[in-house]
Amino acid sequence: MITVVGSINMDLVVESEKNPTQGETLLGKSFSTFPGGKGANQAVAAARLGSCVNFVGNIGKDIFGKELQENLTKEGISIEHINIVKDQSTGVANIILSENDNRIIVVPGANFSLFPSDIEKVKEFLAKSAIVIVQLEILPKVC
Repeated sequence: MITVVGSINMDLVVESEKNPTQGETLLGKSFSTFPGGKGANQAVAAARLGSCVNFVGNIGKDIFGKELQENLTKEGISIEHINIVKDQSTGVANIILSENDNRIIVVPGANFSLFPSDIEKVKEFLAKSAIVIVQLEILPKVC
């Protein structure tokens, strides 16, 4: 069993012909949303390779959180240890694609509400995992 302790984000992707200059408004070519977050992406990759995967992390009580939980479940990942943080939004990454480049602004939201006390609650569960993966889109003081 692999357990991932990490971030869950909704990626908000805008494609445009060029990057706007300061104060400029442009018309974009397309807009899409994709499940993301470095932690969630690691969990999905491991599950697609055939591993039994559990996830420990936080989402907000909003539509993005619900969609991301549904996506992880669809991928066969256990969401038993995902906390819903009522006063925080689910993390998002605003991604602008243009001119063969990207620019990304991450708003961590509930990802930054994962505290050592949350990890303490699942420490016996983590000890049963063959592998525990942690990455850098959560607060560094967590682990």
